[in-house]
Amino acid sequence: METIYIRLQKPPSGANHARSIDGRAAAKNWEKLKVFAEELQAKPLDAFFGNDSSGGNWYSPTEALATLHQLLKRINRDKRGMDDVRLLIRDLNSYENILSSAKARGSKFRFTARQDFSS
Repeated sequence: METIYIRLQKPPSGANHARSIDGRAAAKNWEKLKVFAEELQAKPLDAFFGNDSSGGNWYSPTEALATLHQLLKRINRDKRGMDDVRLLIRDLNSYENILSSAKARGSKFRFTARQDFSS
C-alpha cells in the first residue's frame, strides 16, 4: 500500500517528525481529497507533490495549510464516502501540525509517496 508523507527542506534539529506520519489513509483517499479541494475552490494537495528521485520542487506551507483547514472542516461536516475517516483525520491533522511548524521555521516542503511493504 502507498503512503503519503511530508519531506521538509529544512528538517527540525533532532528527529524529523514528518516521517512519523502513517499517511496510508491519506493515500487511500487522495483522489477524494482532490475532488473536495476543487469543490471548495482550494488548491489541491496534488499541487504540492514532488518526487524525491527527480529532485522535486519545494513549496511554501501557507497555501497547503489553507487547503488542509478547509478539507478538515469539510470532512468533519460530512464523512460520507471517505475510507478510514478517523485515520484520515489523524493524517491531515499531522500534516497540518508539521506544516505549521515548518512555516514558523521558514522551511519549505513537498508531499511525497512511497510504497509501504509492511501492510
